[in-house]
Amino acid sequence: MPRIIRHHARLLLLGTLLAVGLTAPAPAADADAQRQAFKSAYLAYRQGDATRGDRLAAGLEGHPLWPYLRHEQMRRRLTPDDADSVRAFIAADGGSWLGEQLRSDWLALLARHGRWSDLIADYAPQKDTAMHCRYLAARVRQDLTAGLYEEVRKTWLTGRSLPAECDPALAWFKARPEFGDGEIWARIELAMSEGQAAFAGQIARGLPAADRRLVEVWRQIHERPDSAAGRPELAADTATVHRILRHAVERLAKKDATRADTLWTRLRAGRHWSPDQADDMATIIAVAAVRQDHEQSIELLDQVPPDLATADLQRARLMAALRTQDWRRLQRWTEQPAAADMNALRWRYWRARAFEELGDRAAAEPIYAELAGERDYYGWVAAEHLGRPYEFRHQPLRFDEAAVEAFGKRPGIVRAREFYTLGMMLEARREWQFEINRLDAAGLTTAAVAAHRWDWHDRAIFALGKAREYADLEIRFPLAFRPLVEEYAGRRGLEPAVMLSIIRSESAFSADARSPVGALGLMQVMPATGRQTAQKVGYRLKTDRDLLAAENNLLIGSAYLKSMLDRFDGSLALAAAAYNAGPHRAAKWRPREDCVPADLWVDTIPFTETRRYVRNVLFYTALYESRLQQPVKPAGDRLAVTGTNGERHRLSCGA
Repeated sequence: MPRIIRHHARLLLLGTLLAVGLTAPAPAADADAQRQAFKSAYLAYRQGDATRGDRLAAGLEGHPLWPYLRHEQMRRRLTPDDADSVRAFIAADGGSWLGEQLRSDWLALLARHGRWSDLIADYAPQKDTAMHCRYLAARVRQDLTAGLYEEVRKTWLTGRSLPAECDPALAWFKARPEFGDGEIWARIELAMSEGQAAFAGQIARGLPAADRRLVEVWRQIHERPDSAAGRPELAADTATVHRILRHAVERLAKKDATRADTLWTRLRAGRHWSPDQADDMATIIAVAAVRQDHEQSIELLDQVPPDLATADLQRARLMAALRTQDWRRLQRWTEQPAAADMNALRWRYWRARAFEELGDRAAAEPIYAELAGERDYYGWVAAEHLGRPYEFRHQPLRFDEAAVEAFGKRPGIVRAREFYTLGMMLEARREWQFEINRLDAAGLTTAAVAAHRWDWHDRAIFALGKAREYADLEIRFPLAFRPLVEEYAGRRGLEPAVMLSIIRSESAFSADARSPVGALGLMQVMPATGRQTAQKVGYRLKTDRDLLAAENNLLIGSAYLKSMLDRFDGSLALAAAAYNAGPHRAAKWRPREDCVPADLWVDTIPFTETRRYVRNVLFYTALYESRLQQPVKPAGDRLAVTGTNGERHRLSCGA
């Protein structure tokens, strides 16, 4: 058969199979049997046994997951002549996660075969830098350079080395008349900010000799920042020299704020720094001092103009004032409104507390009253100061039932649900995420309703978070796994609301959750902790994967949580800190003074993540008490922290 006829026959076969797979309705055969048949065929392909995969795939053309089998068949037999079938697959259903995976394989194949026109025609933005650079190089080769300089510049501006595939586009870029030393310096600055001093030296090879020497000085100062004041090469008052000196101060401040302050004092002499530059340096040093719990942090913060309101500076001022219980300064500092990235409720709450501690209850109460209307940790603690009930304000989502039904019929969502049913959660989440990334706020709320109905709670919670919809408490705080939670809470003498709060904080009710550090399951139990706790309660874990089973996880997680509560005298705040950061750290953080107000203790936990976690657990516990139709315990009870002297520290001293 002539090659051209073979090619057309192959395209016809691929197009027919693709059309059947993407448009035919599912047959009325046994759904479970088809699911298992799909799983076996897919596994065969993934294991590299295409012959067995083809045999097992026969007859599954109408299954919703057929495109995955078709994808496996196509990508293993792909040639540059398959453009029509590839484009049809990519375009099916208006685009899909799987289609984009085939696109990546297709683009790589076209690049290997030098099919530059096809590569340009079929290109869509890729996360892989090497492939993006192949596309840029293809445009250079095809002389399609309109707007190309700025596109290549975006790739050029990185503080790290680029793959060899970028060399052709970068060579074109550097040969353009627009390219100058400024582009090189911009990349050097990025490299130095990322700690890539050796790479900065490589980039500098394109600079004149005097500039190369300046880069070498910068690299030396990166290693020994306190030597910056004595370098004659840095005597000039240029923008480049100022950047180098700022780098020295910032790098030294991370190690020792006092030495950085001394260096900055020396660098100021004989140079012309703008007021903004001086404020920037002072802020860098002051924020670093607070992070180091430096004894001079208050004084350093006071050197920054009071109206300078960056979020980093405000967080540092808040932490420094709370650590020292310097209420007068806190009152003065909080006169400025919260910065854009600052938690405005937190900022306002501590302004009210400063007034109260200074004896000005009249000034504190209006702020408390304003905050008490918020469904938030700070709103509820403010309500506690006023003796008011908490505001829950549950508002069910408003949605269109027809839209929810239509959403469930989207091919990508149908595939996501099939994978969810099969327990193939990675594939399920990929399909789901691809779909919701294309939705507006209304679409996200529709997706959340659908996921909630399917008991896919983490997807529902995250969809509402992305849509910034926080009022539907039933969807955001589901009662999933309630029978198991109540069983193990009863066994351990725990409150179900506390267990549900921990689960919501840890995994958002995803039984197969895995953290980057290896924690597993609903309550995110570390394997070593799981084995130790299982042994204590007389249960045997065969493998770490056993912790991904909901019942095993709750059995062991509840026992560990109970041990933390017992260790810290029933204090939920301390137990939550221990659960997140470890009991040894929590023990070190226990208050030792005669009186540390419990709200202050929470907000001065050294780890940002743990501070947020403890606040969330306390907040979520009250929400779950309400959801379980139980009396809501006052924040003062939940916040109470037992110090090393055995004294119970409540919301405020004297309470």
